[in-house]
Amino acid sequence: MLIVSWFICGFLYALFYCYVFNKLTNQKSFHLNSKISILLVIFGLLYIVTMKYSPLILRPYLIHLLYYSLLKINYRKSFFQTLIGLFCCILIVLTSELLYGIFTVILLKINISNFNNIPYGYFISNILILFISLIIFSIKKIKNLLFYILNWYNKNEFKSLIIFVMLVLSIAIFILYNNFINVLPPSVLVFTNIFCIGVFVFVVGFFKEKSNNNKILIEYDQLLNYIKVYEDEIEEKSKNQHEYNNQLIVIKSLIGSRNKKAKEYIDKQLKNEIESEDRSWIGKLKYVPQGGLKGLIYYKIQEMLKNNVIVFVDISP
Repeated sequence: MLIVSWFICGFLYALFYCYVFNKLTNQKSFHLNSKISILLVIFGLLYIVTMKYSPLILRPYLIHLLYYSLLKINYRKSFFQTLIGLFCCILIVLTSELLYGIFTVILLKINISNFNNIPYGYFISNILILFISLIIFSIKKIKNLLFYILNWYNKNEFKSLIIFVMLVLSIAIFILYNNFINVLPPSVLVFTNIFCIGVFVFVVGFFKEKSNNNKILIEYDQLLNYIKVYEDEIEEKSKNQHEYNNQLIVIKSLIGSRNKKAKEYIDKQLKNEIESEDRSWIGKLKYVPQGGLKGLIYYKIQEMLKNNVIVFVDISP
């Protein structure tokens, strides 16, 4: 009976990981198609093998390596995105296990080791943990926070991410093992479980701060690139306008005195160009170095002119 419970729990945990990862990466409805179903069945069988034959100390790491492989094969995301998505799933499930441990071991005085060995005990425990995990993930603020981290965390910091994953997993395994063997006093178990949850909160806050900084850097680079393009457009427009005026002057000289109306029209166009807007400051901007600053100054001056602000520019060569 325990083998069947292992298979069902492995299947359901893998399904939960796929569901969370799908929501965090695609924000679309989750569909259980034939491909995912086959992968989940294979995972359930491998879960049995891992639970039965792997050493206890290595078992959590091997199981989460299977989770990573499942997500990587099914969703074909990058190494970094798959890893950080797995990390988000781990935080949810481990937090649920800690809350379950506080409730069963500390409050109800249940020995999890003995409970898991009775028929359906292992199955009931993990169903409750998955139920708590679903409740946690259904909280909109938590889901949005994990989505924010997954999409904005710096992809160049995958080494620190791996270290955090291993650290959090190791701390949780140690505390959950103490919950399992139930040898520590209840007060100590309460403290260690709450402490571990606090560590998870700190880690999530750390990742959010890192993600926020990375988002600011990306938006700054995008703005700088836009300003540079804007700057190039200004330069090109200024050159085209200057060339246009020169062509009008050449045409005027070629006409001579034969067509007074044409000359008057050209003079009118040149005069309108001069009087329409005082652009004497544009020539002074040529002393500003390229790289985005010139485009930013031009944009600010244009905004001031729209608001009828008198602009005076004095830039030394």
